[in-house]
Amino acid sequence: MSDDINIGYGYDGTNFEQAINNYMEETAEDNPDLSEYKVITIQEALGNWRSSLEADDIETRFSYHTPKPGQPEIYQKLRDKAKELAYMIADSCPACYEKDTAMSRLDEVIMWANASIARRGE
Repeated sequence: MSDDINIGYGYDGTNFEQAINNYMEETAEDNPDLSEYKVITIQEALGNWRSSLEADDIETRFSYHTPKPGQPEIYQKLRDKAKELAYMIADSCPACYEKDTAMSRLDEVIMWANASIARRGE
């Protein structure tokens, strides 16, 4: 996978980066105070941010998070509400791909909600 970020093209076919550079050059001509600003690529702007967060993010995502006081009760409340909705879907929807997908997505919703609490909860 490449580290390059596709920044796309403007309506007139110009590269967004070039369009921004053109705008900044035109603006700097009208306002000399802006001439000291340098337009950098999205890659340059995100590169350091991405690499500095990458290790922390990997550690957060792939580590066990011991539940903090009160978190197991929140997990249970979320599961109870999801189970209530799952039974409603089971009773209301015909057996089909869409119903299966709804159940899978509901399962995913709870997984991500619990992960947010485990990983980022106070």
